[in-house]
Amino acid sequence: MKVLDLFAGLGGWSKPFIENGHEVCRVDWDKRFELELVADISILQSTDLPFKPDIILASPPCETFSIASIGHHWNKDQSPKTQAAELGIDLVKNTVKLIQDINPTIAIIENPRGMLRKLNLIPAPRTTVWYCHFGEKRAKPTDLWGLPYPVDMNFRGECHNQKVNHSIDCCCRDHEAAPRGSQTGTQGLGRYDIKSLIPYELANEVRIKAEKQTGEI
Repeated sequence: MKVLDLFAGLGGWSKPFIENGHEVCRVDWDKRFELELVADISILQSTDLPFKPDIILASPPCETFSIASIGHHWNKDQSPKTQAAELGIDLVKNTVKLIQDINPTIAIIENPRGMLRKLNLIPAPRTTVWYCHFGEKRAKPTDLWGLPYPVDMNFRGECHNQKVNHSIDCCCRDHEAAPRGSQTGTQGLGRYDIKSLIPYELANEVRIKAEKQTGEI
């Protein structure tokens, strides 16, 4: 498969695809990541890419959409009140447009559960995964939108986050507590690129599903 990894950062989405011999183009605006293409994804076009991808994986920056920053970046009517929020909208809109222009076999847009799910910017079905079900200590419930022809979106189930009477062997019993302002969970990871890194087990599960769907096993 030919794979396009948008907002690639440390390359969490694409790592298992590279390991299994698929052709990958990782794109980010930040030169320090030393990826295949440095570009502003808010204006990126299909003609800027080295190939027509079969699968697109995109993780737009989540800072302005996160629950912790909603009050700072958004008005009560869900309109943006900062330039950063407006840029976040532009990035998501162009990501959707790029996917629609390319029309790949599979596309997934990822963002932590927060403001983005309320804005109706992504015309696609949505599911939620929990990072603690993919080998991490932090829970980090994260939304995945699949478009235009989504990969099988049936992932590992919801984490019940220590609800009463929930199974004692669930991973939720091992979460790192992370109240606002704490130094545990996602907040305790420091650098943004590390905070936003896709768990390897999740990326690999998407890779396996994509190979089955496209027949490239």
